[in-house]
Amino acid sequence: MSNSPSTHWGAQPFLGKLGNAGMLVYCKCYGCRKSRTYLASDLAKCFGANRVVGEIFGRCPYCDFGGNWSERYRYPSHDDVINRTVIRRFKGWKHTAIWADEEYSAPEPPEEKPSGMWGG
Repeated sequence: MSNSPSTHWGAQPFLGKLGNAGMLVYCKCYGCRKSRTYLASDLAKCFGANRVVGEIFGRCPYCDFGGNWSERYRYPSHDDVINRTVIRRFKGWKHTAIWADEEYSAPEPPEEKPSGMWGG
């Protein structure tokens, strides 16, 4: 029997299954040294229950580099309580207006409509 992990689709770490088990997802960038810990159930709300750990973000949200990005899942432990592990929680969606800077140009004059009932 092989020591490599199963490649069967049911054995993959889906966020929905991890969230039901109460697991944590730990993400770290080895380039800029930023790290975050999330509840798997919160990530399932954002990204969907069928997203697989390791393919959630894909790259570091801070330095935008994917080569040093790591996503791992684990059970919470008593050490998380003692060490006061900070969990990044999902609070909701924020809808904002998107603005862009453009040069001003005079508006086009309106088209003149023909006068009279039949345009003549």
